[in-house]
Amino acid sequence: MNLHPPPARLLAPRRWVGRRRSRRPLPWLSLCILLFGYACGCGAEVVVDTGVPAAPCEGRSPSPPYPPAGEPARIAIWHRPSLSPALASPHCTGWGGTRPTILVALSGTFHMEGGAEALLAHMGGVSRFPEILYWSVTRQRWRPLIHEAWALTGPDGKRRNDFGTEEMRSGEWLHFYQDEYSTAGEVYYRMRVRQADDLRIVVEVENSRPVRKWFLPLFGPGEYAFIHFLEKGEGDLWHYYGVMRAGSGFNPLASGHDASYANRAAALFRHLAGIDY
Repeated sequence: MNLHPPPARLLAPRRWVGRRRSRRPLPWLSLCILLFGYACGCGAEVVVDTGVPAAPCEGRSPSPPYPPAGEPARIAIWHRPSLSPALASPHCTGWGGTRPTILVALSGTFHMEGGAEALLAHMGGVSRFPEILYWSVTRQRWRPLIHEAWALTGPDGKRRNDFGTEEMRSGEWLHFYQDEYSTAGEVYYRMRVRQADDLRIVVEVENSRPVRKWFLPLFGPGEYAFIHFLEKGEGDLWHYYGVMRAGSGFNPLASGHDASYANRAAALFRHLAGIDY
């Protein structure tokens, strides 16, 4: 699985460079592939992990765990997983009901000056999303993840300026649009900050309208969803845990894109953390 550019084309700092090893995969529906590597920018070590996804909720440790400062981000992928009661609870993701087609989790540690206020401003800067690059597995080169994006005045609203930090802290649903270079294509999202203080930020994002591909239903409302957990570490260190669900039950249109899902999750993390390409 060629997830990342070859070492000769690395544009990342040396401290993120990793090694690549191949191991025999386990059956498709029963494994979690844990990818240790720079967040979409270098070789990766692929290992098999039999754990279950766990977000940093209610005092629980995340799975995959936070890497030490200066170590590569960690990505895990589960296919049609059974969500644990802790992960599905309203106090964590609130994703009860049908199993997702795919679940992707990424954990990372990064330095960020400016604290929670800077992170909220960064996440509310929707108009800057087209700056996000990801490594395209298909084309084997860096590409924009998002063609265009802008904030909206409401679910059926007009284009507006980016969200300010006070709006982000309001706890209200904030709506935005983006045209992605992905299977999803044009997506209308809504975003809400569940918690925002100096030590912890929790932000949830989900599609607010159905997503279609070739006139076929790809995701129903809320089936393409993300939750970002950020926890303050020592000094200017922050720990990040992001989890994404795509699809519901068996969804062939949402399946078979593991490398792309991993690289997109890594690109979002790199943008939030301010890591250079």
